[in-house]
Amino acid sequence: METEILEDIGLTNGEIKVFLTLLELGEANANPIKKKTHMQNSVVHLCLNNLIDKGLVNYIEKGKRRYYRATNPENLINFLDEKKRRLKEILPALINKQKEQSKYEVHIYEGEKGLKTVHEDILKDLRKGGEFFVLGAPKEAHDKFEPYFLDFHKRREKLGIKLKGIYKKDSKEYAEKRKGMKFTSIKYLPEQLNSPMWITIYKNKTILFVVGDLLLGIVIENKTIADNFKEYFNLIWKVSK
Repeated sequence: METEILEDIGLTNGEIKVFLTLLELGEANANPIKKKTHMQNSVVHLCLNNLIDKGLVNYIEKGKRRYYRATNPENLINFLDEKKRRLKEILPALINKQKEQSKYEVHIYEGEKGLKTVHEDILKDLRKGGEFFVLGAPKEAHDKFEPYFLDFHKRREKLGIKLKGIYKKDSKEYAEKRKGMKFTSIKYLPEQLNSPMWITIYKNKTILFVVGDLLLGIVIENKTIADNFKEYFNLIWKVSK
C-alpha cells in the first residue's frame, strides 16, 4: 500500500504505521501495536497521542489499560479540511507580508546638505552593533567632504556602529584613516571591477550616490532591494583585498 499521500497531508512515518496497524487489529492496547510496528514503547505512545489529537484514533479504558481504535478513515478528509481551514485563517497575513515586501519608497537628496542628511539618518537608524555597507566611495566626494566624513566616522565609532567598506583605490589615503578605527573593515575594489556607483546599504535602505556637477543621493526603502544589494556587495567583498 502506498503511504506517501499520508505523509503529504502531514502524518509522520510512525503515525502512519500505528494508524494502519490499528486498522488491521481493530482494537488493541499499546503492546500489540509495539510488536507489529517494531517501534519503541515511548514512540508508539507519542504517535497514539498525536493521532488522538488529529481525530484519527480514539480509545476506551478497560481496567487500568487503554485500548485504542482507529476512527473511520474518512476522518482523514476532516483532518485535511481542518488544515485547509487553518491555512485560510493565516492567508491574509501572508498576503499582507508579501505586499509589504513589494512596497518601496524613493527619496532624492541634493548637494552637501542632502549628503549630510542621508548620513545622519544612518547614525539615527542604526543602534550599537548595527552595520552598514559602502561600495565604491569615490575620491571626488572625499576630497570635497572629508572633514564631515571624518567627523561622521568618529561619531559612528563612539556609537559602536560597524562599517564594512570597499573603497576605490584612488580613495586609499582616506580609507586608511578609517582602517585604524574600531568596528571597521576595509577592502579595495579590484581595478577590473571598477564600480561606476557609490552605494551605501543598511537595514532596508539602499542609497545610490551620483557624484558630478550636482551631488545626488537616491534613497530606496525596500527590504528585497536592500537584500539583493547586500548579496552583490558580499560577492564583491570576496574578490576584493
